[in-house]
Amino acid sequence: MKYALIENNIVKQISYQEEENYVKVDDIVFADMVKQSDGSYDYTDEYKTIHQPADTYVEKRAKEYPSIVDQLDKIYHSGIDEWKKVIKITKDKYPKWVI
Repeated sequence: MKYALIENNIVKQISYQEEENYVKVDDIVFADMVKQSDGSYDYTDEYKTIHQPADTYVEKRAKEYPSIVDQLDKIYHSGIDEWKKVIKITKDKYPKWVI
């Protein structure tokens, strides 16, 4: 059993013992979650943004690389060396190893 102290629809504290002013909640409910109008619980978008892990260099690179179609077009029209120059900009911006 899990119990939560809820104030203004926000889970303030969790307890595993029944306490005054605490309500019974599912095991997937945690502090800082917001009680939704349908009775479910979720974190706010702000909380998710603050607490989500930072992107890895792989994810950062993937977001900035040109599309595969554009990369192939660059290779076809300008050659591998010109394509490498374009890709190197992103690789240098987000290196694998930061010293």
